[in-house]
Amino acid sequence: MASDHTVLVVVFISIMVIIFGIGLFLVPILGAPEIEHSEKCPFRDTVDLTNHTRLQNGSYLYDGILIAADQLSYYKYRLQFLNTTQPAELHLRGCICDNSKNRFCTKLCCERGKFFNQTSRRCETLANTSGMPEEMEILLKNKSHKTWNIFKHFVIQIGAPCEKPQVLSMTDDPWILFENGELWVETDYTKLDTVHYCISPQYNGTSKKLELMAMSCPMKNDPDSSMVFNTYSMLISVVFFIPTILIHLAVKELRDSLTGKLQTCYLIALVAGYSIIVFINILPERWPEPTCQAIGFSGYYFFMSAYFWLGVLCYDMWKTFGEYRKPVDSSREIMNRFIIYSAFVWGTAGVLTLIVIWAQLNKVVPKIYKPGIGLEMCWLDTRKWSAALYFYLPNCIIMLFNIAAFVQVSTVIYTVKRNALKYKTNQDKAAKRQVIIILRLFLIMGISWIMDIISYCFRNYKSLDFLFNITDFCNASQGVLIFFLFIFRRDVLKAIKQQFGTRKKTTVNKSNEMVLTIQSQLSKTSTIPRTPSTPHDSAPLP
Repeated sequence: MASDHTVLVVVFISIMVIIFGIGLFLVPILGAPEIEHSEKCPFRDTVDLTNHTRLQNGSYLYDGILIAADQLSYYKYRLQFLNTTQPAELHLRGCICDNSKNRFCTKLCCERGKFFNQTSRRCETLANTSGMPEEMEILLKNKSHKTWNIFKHFVIQIGAPCEKPQVLSMTDDPWILFENGELWVETDYTKLDTVHYCISPQYNGTSKKLELMAMSCPMKNDPDSSMVFNTYSMLISVVFFIPTILIHLAVKELRDSLTGKLQTCYLIALVAGYSIIVFINILPERWPEPTCQAIGFSGYYFFMSAYFWLGVLCYDMWKTFGEYRKPVDSSREIMNRFIIYSAFVWGTAGVLTLIVIWAQLNKVVPKIYKPGIGLEMCWLDTRKWSAALYFYLPNCIIMLFNIAAFVQVSTVIYTVKRNALKYKTNQDKAAKRQVIIILRLFLIMGISWIMDIISYCFRNYKSLDFLFNITDFCNASQGVLIFFLFIFRRDVLKAIKQQFGTRKKTTVNKSNEMVLTIQSQLSKTSTIPRTPSTPHDSAPLP
């Protein structure tokens, strides 16, 4: 038995390594369309040259700086907050920001002499353009503070980071501009580049004096209706997960069985992951980067654990039905198996989480391969293909195994039950039980998770959004489905009644009866040699 587990673990890890290696080559290819090959430099290092005159040699003069012809590119989008690309008319931009040449950039929300009106959400001309402030306090590399004229020490870019930027109050969100053009927000412990902030003249609420103030956007964009709907669906799922877990822990027949233990661990991991996603989506606060990353890494760990517990459930069922072993109610064997499964699931999920943390925090890892947790959002950046490396590819492998196990187990159940009809008087009841068991198997295999993987792969196809909104809702509503499918069963309800009501003897053994029926029929119909009988679980199948 131990050798079987070892071989399977080695095979699984080998497949994971191979798939991960393939992903390393696919991510740059799939991610390539996000960046035009004709671009000479990243959008954040450019300025718009639409209203500037081209010189005879093809170069442009911008704010006293000559931009050579080989540093010009046409862009058909604009980069905004959270690095989202907004379609735009094809326009010319020039590479100008270059830290290696001490050519640092900062960004104004509007052209010089104008300010951004938060009420009208547009740039308006100052009543007194001669009163335009020009100086700001700057934090230098040596940690000293100095007042600079930003128009003399920075290259000025123009543009708001989003449609509704908000003034960062020195009281609520203390900030300071670094000499390299980055904005430090103290309450968030976050550095913002010029894509994520802009500067505009605003009246100081205390002195009523016109000052240059930083503006940025809420960390969370306005959520669409489907996101809100799915978030609250997940919250409802959590509400149903909790009593399901408590019943598994309270009812002896569920608590002491291996399948019951595996189901409980799966549900615990799932409720933890769902709770974190709900927490991220509902609360509007902008967290400090370390806090945001800790939340994201925790969510990743619990979701990966849930996937692995799902795989372990399928593996355990596959071993039971695939090898035709008679389950034996041995608490020691059950505990030994549970310890092995627990070490594999929690340990493997932990290793993958450490890899994600290393990839996110290590500067050696190219940006295209980073999972994106904690920088622009507190979860994997699912807008990029790099999320597949750390989340969707491993999950896809697990789901493929689950499907294979489901097909094999369903085939065995169907074949044996068809033969068993000759020996059963109540054929309708047997067929009904078969359908229910297969339905529960298929649910626990994670059809909704599979659809989540598919929706990620086709996320850029807007015509499919309606379909994926439905599957996302089904995914978010798993808690309700699992509660009714796991708890509202005659044998489970009878066991609950026994546990908390009358003590009339009864057992949760309908699924075990199915296993024993299969064993009996296989002994009559199969020529495959049976493996030595080993202790196993007598719990109901999920």
